[in-house]
Amino acid sequence: MRVARDDDDERRQTTDEILPPRKGARNPWVLVGACATALVLAGGFVAFKAGHARASQRMMRARVLTQGATVALMVATSGAGMFTMRDASS
Repeated sequence: MRVARDDDDERRQTTDEILPPRKGARNPWVLVGACATALVLAGGFVAFKAGHARASQRMMRARVLTQGATVALMVATSGAGMFTMRDASS
C-alpha cells in the first residue's frame, strides 16, 4: 500500500474534479420560507396549547399561506439555474 506524500510527482485531484458539477445554486429564500413556516407552525401549537382556539386557527391559516408561498418560490426558481447554464454554454 502506497501512501501519497506532498513531495510525490503525482497530481492530486481537487474536489471540483472528483464531485459532479452542481446543477444550480441554492436559493436562500427557500430556507427563509421554510423557517418562517416552522415559526408560524410553532406559534399555532403554542396558541392551541394555551387554549386560544381562534388564534390557533389563524396561525394555521397563516402557515398554509406561508407554506404555499415557499412551495411556489421553489417551483418558480427551480428552472432558473438551468436557463442561465444553457445561456452560458452557447
